[in-house]
Amino acid sequence: MTLTRRVRLLLAVVAVFLTAGLVADVWLMGKRTVLVRRLDTQLEPARTAAGEVVQGLVDQETAERSFVITHDPAFLEPYRAGEKRVDEAVNELRRLLEDHPTLPAAVERLDGQIRVWRQLGAEYEIAAVRDGRFDEAVSLVWAGTGRRLFEQARSEIYGVRQAVIAEQEAVDGRIRDIRSMLSLLSTAGALAAVGLLGVGTYVLHRWVSRPLRVLGAAVREVVAGDLHRHIPSPGPPELAQLGSDVEAMRRRILAEVDDASRARDALAQRGLVVLSLSERLHPNTSCASPGLRAATRYWPAEGVVAGDWCDVVALGPERSAVALVDVAGHGAEAGIFALRTKELTLAALGSGFDPGEAFSWVAARLGDTDERFFTGVIAEIDDAAGTLRYASAGHPPLLVVDGGFVTILGLTGSVVGPALDRDGWATVEVALSPSAVVVACSDGILEARNADGEQFGLARFHEIVADAGESGDLQAVADRCLNALESFCPTGHHDDVTLVVFGRSGQRDRSQARPEAVAAG
Repeated sequence: MTLTRRVRLLLAVVAVFLTAGLVADVWLMGKRTVLVRRLDTQLEPARTAAGEVVQGLVDQETAERSFVITHDPAFLEPYRAGEKRVDEAVNELRRLLEDHPTLPAAVERLDGQIRVWRQLGAEYEIAAVRDGRFDEAVSLVWAGTGRRLFEQARSEIYGVRQAVIAEQEAVDGRIRDIRSMLSLLSTAGALAAVGLLGVGTYVLHRWVSRPLRVLGAAVREVVAGDLHRHIPSPGPPELAQLGSDVEAMRRRILAEVDDASRARDALAQRGLVVLSLSERLHPNTSCASPGLRAATRYWPAEGVVAGDWCDVVALGPERSAVALVDVAGHGAEAGIFALRTKELTLAALGSGFDPGEAFSWVAARLGDTDERFFTGVIAEIDDAAGTLRYASAGHPPLLVVDGGFVTILGLTGSVVGPALDRDGWATVEVALSPSAVVVACSDGILEARNADGEQFGLARFHEIVADAGESGDLQAVADRCLNALESFCPTGHHDDVTLVVFGRSGQRDRSQARPEAVAAG
C-alpha cells in the first residue's frame, strides 16, 4: 500500500471519530445552552417576580390595615403602589411561565386569590372607612375575613415560588448531567486520540520520517552552500518524486545564480538613476533673483519620482520666472519625460523667450510625443516694474491673493502634446503689487477625492488660498493648502501633488518709498 493510501485511511478514521465526537458535543452543548437560557431568561426572572408578588402583597396589606386603623388617606398611596407592583409581577409570571405544563394554572389561581382578597377584604374595609362606617370597618378587621383571604393569597404565591425553585433545581440537575457526559466524551476522545497518535507515529516514522531524514540531510548541505550536492530520491514513490523535484530545483538554482547576480548589479545601477532623476526634478528656489519670494511643495504619487516639476530661474537682478509642469501619468516613465520638458523649458527661458513663446519652443523641440502630453504654467515676475507676465497651457488657473481679494488667471492656450495646436500660447501681463501672493498647483490637488468620492475642487482650494493668503507668509500659505488636502484625503493621494506660492519681494517699492519717508520726517 502506498503512502498516500495509508494516509488517506488514517485520515478517514480520524475524520469519522472527530465527526462523531463533534456531533455529540454540538448536540449536548446545544441542549445545555437551551437549559441555561431557560434558567437565565425564564426561571430566575420568574423566581424574582414571585418574590416581587410576595413583597407587594405584604406592602398592600400593611398599608390597608394602617389606613383602617388611622383613617389617614396617606396610607392609600403605598396601597395603590403595591397593587400596581403586584399586578405587574403577576403578568410577568404569566409571560415567563406560559410554556410550562402546570405552572400557568397556578399563576391564574394566584391571580384569582389576590383579586378575591382585594375585593372581599381590603377594598371592602377601605370603603367602610371612606363612608364613615368606622365601627363596621373595625368589626371586619376583628372578624379576620380579610386576613384569611390574604393568607390564602400568600400561600398561593409561596406555592408558585416553590414550584419555580423546584423547576430550577431540576434544570440544574440536567445541566450537571450534560456536563458529566461532555466530560466522558472528552476523556474518550483523549484516549482515542492517544491511540491514533501511536498508530500515526509508527506509520510516519516508517514511511515518512526515515526517508525525510535522508532527503533533509542532503537539502541542508545544499542550503549550507554546497549547490553541487546531489539530492537522492528515497522512500515511497511520493517522496521519491519530491527528491527528484528538489534535485531539479537545485539544478535550476545553479543556473539562475549567475542571472540573479547580474540582475542585482543592474538593479543597483537603476536605483542610482532613479535617485538622480528624483533630485533633478525636485523644486529648487535657490536660483531666484532677489526680487522674488517663493515656497514650493512636492509630493510624488509613486516612490520618489513624480511626473510633476516646478522650478525658479533668475532672468535678471529683479526678474525671475516660475515654471510648473504636470506630465500625464506618474512613476519613472513620466519622470523621464518630465525631466526632458524641464530641461527644454529652462533652456527656453534662459534664451529670453517670453512665457508663451517658451511653450511654443518646447513643443517644437519635443516633436512627436506619441501619447505623452503635459499641462503647465510659466510666470515671469518683474519686481521693478511690478508686473506678472504668464502663459498657461491647459493648466489649472493661477490664483492671485491681494487685499482679501482673489483674482483667477485662466488659460492662454491648450495642453502640450500630440496633434495639438503648438502656436496658440499667448502671454498675458497683469499688475502685481508687493503684497500679492500668487499660487499655482498641479491637478493632483484639485482632482483629489476623499473616501466618499467627493472632489477637492477649485472652489475649496480658492477659499483656502483666500484665507491663508492675507498673511503674506508664503510658507504658511503652502502648509495651509497641503494640510487641508491631507485632512480631506487622509488615506493618501493617487496623483503627483506640486504646489508653488510666490510673490514680489517689493525691494524697488521700498527703495522708492524711503526718500519720501525721510523727507516727511
